[in-house]
Amino acid sequence: MRPLGPPGSPVQKALTLLTGAPLSVEDCPRETALRQTVTASLSLVVGVLLSIVACLAGGGWLLLLLPIWVITLHGMRKLRAVIMHQAAHRNLFRRPKLDHAVGEFISILLLSEEFEGYRRSHMADHHGEAHQTLSDPTVAFLFDELGLRTGMAPAEMWRRLLITLFSPSYHGRFATSRLRAHFTGTSIAHRLAVLAYIFALVAGLVFGGAKIIVLAWLIPLGPLTQCALAVRLASEHLFVSPMPKRRGKHTLGMFTCAIFAGEAAPVGKQGLPGALAWAAWASRMLLWHLPMRLIVLPGDGPCHDLHHQEPGSKDWPNYIARRAVAAREADPTRAEYIEVWGLLNAIDRCFRSLSDARPEDFPYAQAPRRQLVNQ
Repeated sequence: MRPLGPPGSPVQKALTLLTGAPLSVEDCPRETALRQTVTASLSLVVGVLLSIVACLAGGGWLLLLLPIWVITLHGMRKLRAVIMHQAAHRNLFRRPKLDHAVGEFISILLLSEEFEGYRRSHMADHHGEAHQTLSDPTVAFLFDELGLRTGMAPAEMWRRLLITLFSPSYHGRFATSRLRAHFTGTSIAHRLAVLAYIFALVAGLVFGGAKIIVLAWLIPLGPLTQCALAVRLASEHLFVSPMPKRRGKHTLGMFTCAIFAGEAAPVGKQGLPGALAWAAWASRMLLWHLPMRLIVLPGDGPCHDLHHQEPGSKDWPNYIARRAVAAREADPTRAEYIEVWGLLNAIDRCFRSLSDARPEDFPYAQAPRRQLVNQ
């Protein structure tokens, strides 16, 4: 994306926050773990409060729930995909007990996979030798839930993804899987906490708060979160073929790429055609790319490739600035940094990489269905 202002200018800083792709380190605000946690929490709280106001106002005000849900979902997704994720790496505040407590609280609040089970699976299956095999929850989702296979036409993969997003069966199985995870191999204290939480929700539904609870909390928590997750899993990784014989940081970066939320600004047009082109570009950036950035790629989501190469970095809150530097520094010991602009292009690239992959590299056609997990 070409610059629309000098480095460090408000315009460039805003574009960096939107796209996740700084043209200069000066465009990146300095982040901390605490600030990331606070902003995620505030987004969730503000979104829920605004939803409650819209519900109480009723009528046409309910239409405001659409943009409000973006705020709520951003908070939920950032807490889960960034804060809980870093806690699983014991890298959030770098205090194991505190990180575990934060991760456990988020897993209960959002009814995602139980934290300790997620932590073990994530570290062993997603960041180890099992990465990009059926033991990896991302691959398991694509093969088990979407039914994707090597050699399948990308158009068919797109069809299956779209059907899944609107499938009551998918959402029912996923919701059941999320709840089951909290009662399988967990402590009595954990189960009691989850039961108390569920009881409070049910009591609110029964005793008059159904409209607010459903619209302000359950819809974002359930189907909208599950749609966002499906889209993220369909774009997160690439299928490399032939498969590297050895795994490590130098190869893990091969299986993913940066996903920047945006597209090139119009150039070369003047007068009314130019004004219309700029208006169309701004509309797409604000009405499509911005929501996708907030919901599907929150926080450091655009630079997931750097995370796989530096999973234990103390400077994870500034992954976006770090990746901008690392991508310009040639390092023969690591995989080449790849970038894709636009979430739809990233999904298409993932699907095409699987379509072109050798069947012997991903022999999962007869694999049993695994339990859905909220990765």
